Amino acid sequence: MKYENLIIDGPYLAHRSWDAPYNLVSNGEKVTMIHSFIMSLQSLRKKFLPNNTSVAWESHGTPSWRRELEPTYKPGSVPPLGYLSQQTDLQIILFLLGFPQYWCPGNEADDVVGTISQSSKNSIIFSVDKDLSQLVNDHCHVYTGKEILDSKAVEEKYKVKPNQIPLLLAITGDSSDNITGFKGYGLKKASDIIKKYPSIQEIPSSYNFDESKLLKNLKLTTINTECELKEIKILTAEHTLDSILLKYNLHQLRKSIHLFKNIPNKTSSLTDFY
Repeated sequence: MKYENLIIDGPYLAHRSWDAPYNLVSNGEKVTMIHSFIMSLQSLRKKFLPNNTSVAWESHGTPSWRRELEPTYKPGSVPPLGYLSQQTDLQIILFLLGFPQYWCPGNEADDVVGTISQSSKNSIIFSVDKDLSQLVNDHCHVYTGKEILDSKAVEEKYKVKPNQIPLLLAITGDSSDNITGFKGYGLKKASDIIKKYPSIQEIPSSYNFDESKLLKNLKLTTINTECELKEIKILTAEHTLDSILLKYNLHQLRKSIHLFKNIPNKTSSLTDFY
């Protein structure tokens, strides 16, 4: 199926690329991320033939509004040695290839993805983050790498409608984001409640939910679709595609990098470098 817009969850694809099932090493340093990310991005473009492709990134160095709301939310972890520097070089490569990249102070990549999706029609989001399922509607789907989630597929998978995903996670909790749910409420039990009572206001007090906790969880699990997006732009002329790829000894990719440029309505037939 052809989509007008392809929206990439940048942190997800970067982490997946870092842990790709092959290992490229240059000067004793693992350099798989850039190669795998670029190849995966091109594979997605060939699959969906979008007119527009954009990449969403996290906000760094600014307070997260979710962490301010709940200090224990998604505790940070120290990235592997070399990860952040390679991510920066990856962002420069994507900029030089002509791919728009966005971030928003105090917000996560999910929020950036959500905001982009609201201003786009006929979009496909690439991510495995279940939070993003709440964005699914007639004009926006999610591709996990294994399946395309439309509204019907989301409801089959999570037993609630896409717009009810935040309430589902508010009740069950989300261990990946360190959000504590209510004891004894898993997917089935929580979805059964939501089918009967689609909003917090309708849930009877007999369930004994701590309302303040439930409301806070709902804020944490709801994607902000009104971000003030900032585009990542490289303001220095000291970087070239050639210089960065030479830095990592990515010689084969360097020879064909011109095939990866973001040209709407055009894709290239690429050599399989794996």
